Amino acid sequence: FLHFFKKKKKKKKKKKKRKKKKKK
Repeated sequence: FLHFFKKKKKKKKKKKKRKKKKKK
């Protein structure tokens, strides 16, 4: 349960960070 939740949250955060870097 915790692993799945953490993976989903981390994936979303990583995608947002990568998009910001690409825009820069």
